[in-house]
Amino acid sequence: MNRLAIFIFCFVTWHSSMAQNDIPIGTWRTHYSYYNIEHVVEAENRIFSSAESGLFYFNKEDNSISKISKIDGLQAEDISSLYFDKTTSQLLIGYSSGNLDVIRDNQIFNLDLISTSQIIGSKKINHIISFGSFAYMATDYGVLKFDLNRLEVSETYRELGAGAQPLKVNQATVWSDSLFLATEEGVIAANLVNGTNLLDYQNWKRYGAGDGIPEGPVEIVVSLSNMVIAGIDEDQLYKYQSVWQATGLLTGVGFDNASTYDGGALVIYDGAVVSLTSQLLQTPLQNDLFTAANMAIGDQEGNLWVADAKNGLISDYAGQFQSFTLNGPYKNDIFRFGQFSNSIYAFPGGYNPGITPLNNEAGFYVFDSYGWQSYNTAGVNRAIPEFNDIVDGVYHEASSSLILASAGYGLLKITDSGETAIIDETNSPLKNLDLLERRVIVSGLAKANEGLWVLNYGAAYPLHFLDKGGNWSSHDFNLTVAQYPIKVMMVNNQVWMITDPSVEGGILVYEPESKIYRFLSDVVNNGGLKGDKVYDFAVDKEGLVWVGTNNGVSVFTLPSEVLEGNVDAIEPIFENGLLFKDEDVLSIEVDGGNRKWIGTTKGAWLFNDAADEQILHFDQGNSPLPDNRVFDIEIHPKTGEVFFATSKGIVSYRGTATEARDVHSDVKIFPNPITEDFNGTVGISGLASDAIVKITDTSGKLIWQEQANGGTATWNVADYNGNRAASGIYLVFSASEDGEDTFVGKIAVVN
Repeated sequence: MNRLAIFIFCFVTWHSSMAQNDIPIGTWRTHYSYYNIEHVVEAENRIFSSAESGLFYFNKEDNSISKISKIDGLQAEDISSLYFDKTTSQLLIGYSSGNLDVIRDNQIFNLDLISTSQIIGSKKINHIISFGSFAYMATDYGVLKFDLNRLEVSETYRELGAGAQPLKVNQATVWSDSLFLATEEGVIAANLVNGTNLLDYQNWKRYGAGDGIPEGPVEIVVSLSNMVIAGIDEDQLYKYQSVWQATGLLTGVGFDNASTYDGGALVIYDGAVVSLTSQLLQTPLQNDLFTAANMAIGDQEGNLWVADAKNGLISDYAGQFQSFTLNGPYKNDIFRFGQFSNSIYAFPGGYNPGITPLNNEAGFYVFDSYGWQSYNTAGVNRAIPEFNDIVDGVYHEASSSLILASAGYGLLKITDSGETAIIDETNSPLKNLDLLERRVIVSGLAKANEGLWVLNYGAAYPLHFLDKGGNWSSHDFNLTVAQYPIKVMMVNNQVWMITDPSVEGGILVYEPESKIYRFLSDVVNNGGLKGDKVYDFAVDKEGLVWVGTNNGVSVFTLPSEVLEGNVDAIEPIFENGLLFKDEDVLSIEVDGGNRKWIGTTKGAWLFNDAADEQILHFDQGNSPLPDNRVFDIEIHPKTGEVFFATSKGIVSYRGTATEARDVHSDVKIFPNPITEDFNGTVGISGLASDAIVKITDTSGKLIWQEQANGGTATWNVADYNGNRAASGIYLVFSASEDGEDTFVGKIAVVN
């Protein structure tokens, strides 16, 4: 078992305070949803909760909320159980992988419990309880006995089934010195103090019909002051004192969770919360804020804390029920990014590989200097009309409106004043592919000439233009594949469209003025793409079109000439081979320094402008990326923060390049002043494009010189010899490449 200790809480506090501001260059932050809370535990003066991809706590001493993630030292995001042991003051975090983190004395201990095991199949830790100096972990294969002092597995009960086979254990509890387990074969129990060999499956008592409780799956088991209760789905609650008996309570429901509460229990069933006394008197606990409860606990002051699947962590701690949830997008679902008005837009989508709408009601999310705001029919945080499966969006300056695209509902127009209008087959040329369902599939949008290009997937006229006056024009092509475009962008005056890889992958290029079009594929002299499936494309600062395929990267160096003659893309060469040969390139984004960010199934990469030099590579092993499959990338133009979309949520990294103008504009130096505990990189943004930056001391001695990447230059707070700059004031001189525009600033270093 491997163990790694990481000091964390000083970092957690900093991370929380930086939540909605700029982060230093070279650092990360997570953007997870905290609306679906799955677990909650009390840990002295803190309430810890876990969501789908993150952990956070509410501090009762100062009413602050802080999050903990891989950035702070956790080994993963897929938390499957939480438990706080009062005797040793340790928080145990179980994962779906079967591994464990322990937070003790402001340290995180990463524990590898499974790499050397012989376990086949799921290793998920479902529930944790403790007795004496040991924790007992209910898993998908049995029970782990874990030494809380030595932080190591003491015993593994892996043969608990009636035939000595592995047995899934859903929940565990201790009552009257015995360990009771809710398993897939019923309730089983064993004494913990009489020296019984629990490694022998025959030493476990198996309760069945003859004992007053049915055999078969049991979902919950929890101890009250005077009994044990167990819940069986679609049946009822059973109680045990010396024998099992049916209670007649909560019949025909589905049990989700149970926890001890004031001598009784809190039971979660079908998303509802009920309180049971030790006499089994039940009281429903209801509030509009928790209608989809996953778990509930009572704290030492008698406050109720509910982990809700829709509204996050809910409590009456402040006198009435309210949410104690971190800011974040409504869901971790992400299909595609957008960027406009210095905000990052996230569109959850979507459709499946067959372009069938998913009926996703999550709406869309916007990240700006105030944090995340979500817009959806649920009204979290702001309400919009029913408009599911949002896949794209643009801000249309001519109408002062945000235009959203849906895989089913057409278009949604939201004006700056908040007025909304749906555009579909009833009031536009857009076509509905299924009159019995909402199948007006708009798969992409692109702005041009104060108007908007609209893709109508599957329609005879798959491309439409909406001009600034609100007039439509429709465009068709004598190609079957042209009916199935999924993404669009403008390249000069041409419309470039990616076609559905499941139909025939490639790129349709269309020049509206001449009505000339051409389908570029993997056929030599007719595109010469290296792959027969295209996933993404981007135009760089020099006008080249970079294409991500299922066989690496292809580049069109003269996109204006692709409509005639023989055309073949070229392939970047990296380390004497084709860039990402035989790999899926899912996303490409160009930063302010014309460098290429590329997302693949193996993480995210940063290359120089020609993609022949690797600058960075991030994956799950060396970064906070929650998943190696990075299917979209977006860059904030002013800060250079790079956002990565994965199936498990959004994370971002502060890069070193920003978009730039020809002159200096709103130059910012961050952080400033630089304190002795700062060991990162200083960013100087808002510079003229590719400016030359010099840093000197007050005597004029040159300390550092660098050319900006787009509009940002960096300084590692050191001189040319690698020595950290001494305390003092340093001058920043910046000039545009032609020397016509300049900037002078100051940096304070306090060691």
